Amino acid sequence: MENAKRKVKRDKCPKCHHDLKRIVSEKNGKPYWICQAPTEVCDSIYSERNGEPLLLIFGDADPTCPCPDCEAPMRMVKGGQYGDYWSCTAYPQCKGTLDIMPDGELPPPCPEDEAHGPMRIRPGKHGKFLGCRKYPECTATLETDGSPSRHKKNDDKEGAI
Repeated sequence: MENAKRKVKRDKCPKCHHDLKRIVSEKNGKPYWICQAPTEVCDSIYSERNGEPLLLIFGDADPTCPCPDCEAPMRMVKGGQYGDYWSCTAYPQCKGTLDIMPDGELPPPCPEDEAHGPMRIRPGKHGKFLGCRKYPECTATLETDGSPSRHKKNDDKEGAI
C-alpha cells in the first residue's frame, strides 16, 4: 500500500469514527477507502461508489425472515453496490442473501418447488429476470414482474438424436 497513489479527500469510518483515506491501487487502478485507525482498533476497507466510500447500513435482525440457507434470522442491508438486500446474521459462517424487488418485497418462491425459497434477481442478455436459487439443479425462471418467462428454455431441444 505504500506505493499507492493517495488523495486528501476524507470521510469518517462508520465503525470507529476515524478518518478514511482514499487509495488508488497501482495493481488494478481501482479506488478504495481504508480506515486510518491503528489496525488493532479497526482494519476496515471500503469499496467506492461515485467517488465516495460505499458504507453499508445494517438493520436489526428480523426473526420473521429466516435465511434460506441456514434458517438464522436475516437483517436488511441498505446501500449495497447493487441496491438493498437481506443478509444472514450468521455471516461469515453463512453467506446467505435475499434480493429485494423494486417494490420493496422479496421475490416470489420458485414456481417448481417452493422449498427452494425466494428466487434471485439475475442479469440476462434480454434484461433482468428471476431465477431459482438452486440453479443449476432447478432451471425455473420468471420475469421480474412475476409472470412466466417469455424465453424458451434450452432443455426443449427438438430433433435431438
